[in-house]
Amino acid sequence: MLVVHGTLGETVITMEKSANLRRAEAAEAFNQHENRSDAERVISSLVDGFNVLSNTLYRRVHSDVERIFGMDSMLAPISLEQSEKIAKLEIELYQMAVSAEVVQQHGYITGDSDWYLKWLIQLRLGVDQSGSKADKRLAVYMARSPRQRQLLFTDVLAKVVATSRRTPLVLFHLVSLAVEIVTAQAFGDSNAAAEARNRQIDYLPAIRDCRECRGGILENGEQCQQCGNPLWKFDWLMASD
Repeated sequence: MLVVHGTLGETVITMEKSANLRRAEAAEAFNQHENRSDAERVISSLVDGFNVLSNTLYRRVHSDVERIFGMDSMLAPISLEQSEKIAKLEIELYQMAVSAEVVQQHGYITGDSDWYLKWLIQLRLGVDQSGSKADKRLAVYMARSPRQRQLLFTDVLAKVVATSRRTPLVLFHLVSLAVEIVTAQAFGDSNAAAEARNRQIDYLPAIRDCRECRGGILENGEQCQQCGNPLWKFDWLMASD
């Protein structure tokens, strides 16, 4: 059983179901709701993509900053452990909100985004979050415009992970577009994924200079060892300054 504390220590999530059980239940629910038979592929793609983004984003705003600028000696190990749990939950909620908006805009599922959000919560957090603090946090994100949502997200991370204040701001423009790409690829929309990558290149033209991936869109779950695509390493992010 894993207990995760949420935003600013307010949310507690108990993940009682195994990952395999959650995915099996999510697949059955998806196929039934959408009258499809490829839920396992969609879920595998989403999970792989979200996992890479979540883990990489936390690394960029914390360990990468400490590696370059030094460690904040005022933070005790227990505080670091707590802040990581809170930050990763917030990253999850932000990914869900962005993904739900993409699904809604492109009509990837039947009906509105409410069902998809509830489905994602079950898949990613493993328990019914109706009426929970996590559910309410998600509603706050969904009520905002993309720009307002991004600003709120960066503000929350800055409170939870102080090192994130020293991360190049371009990273946060790239994150939401990376979630768009993950979602579009999971639903087989290569055109939408390519359009989101073009917008990323507008923010960070250096993306195209990587000799390994050439700035191309990778399969969800993959990562370029040279530049960090789908969330670029510090030296690449600094190329925007």
